[in-house]
Amino acid sequence: MTHSDEANDLRAQYVKGDDRQAPTVQGELMRVVDALRHDAANGTAWCEDHAIMCAFIGDILLGSGVFQLSEQDEIKADLHALAEPDAPAAAYERLTSRIVQWTELHPEPVPHHPNAALTR
Repeated sequence: MTHSDEANDLRAQYVKGDDRQAPTVQGELMRVVDALRHDAANGTAWCEDHAIMCAFIGDILLGSGVFQLSEQDEIKADLHALAEPDAPAAAYERLTSRIVQWTELHPEPVPHHPNAALTR
């Protein structure tokens, strides 16, 4: 399950280039999974922002009712793995694919209300 072309299209359509929170849920999902991946690759220590970003992904994906129980378990396991300094690249890829799947079922832009507690 890889959706790299679709993920790139989502980034181009919904993610701003200035690291600010995206105006749509679709864009913010992509922005935060990419920020988490980037920070892990660069050895950035886990912080409150990372917890907020993981919670956002979990709230949207798990709260959507889109995914089967086994898929929800995989999403939870991947989000948990991201808290570890050696999180496998596959966890980021699976989450990115789930974001693409969610977005395919929500093709119209969903407004995102910025989280004031998130500084990244």
